Amino acid sequence: MPFVPALPLSALPEGERVGIRLGGHEIVLFRVDGRIHAFEDRCPHLGARLSEVGHVRAGTVICVLHCAKFDLETGRVLAIPAEEDLVRFATRVVGGTIEVELGD
Repeated sequence: MPFVPALPLSALPEGERVGIRLGGHEIVLFRVDGRIHAFEDRCPHLGARLSEVGHVRAGTVICVLHCAKFDLETGRVLAIPAEEDLVRFATRVVGGTIEVELGD
């Protein structure tokens, strides 16, 4: 699958998150410890936008709406009320630009 330029690395400061629309996908990007993590921008519990209500703490993405928790590396659900994993996208940084690998 192709990697698609998303935004300049400088547009996503360390410890922050940003929601973007890319190739028909709503995506949330988190920058943690110098690494970029990308997921579908919705909590699978009730569909809240993680770009608005998602936080990262100790390697865990937390939807503060109802405290659903997910593994930052894999998107795997760690705590109810969510029962489905986050949809994860691979990322890379090329020439100061964050790129996201989009599926079909």
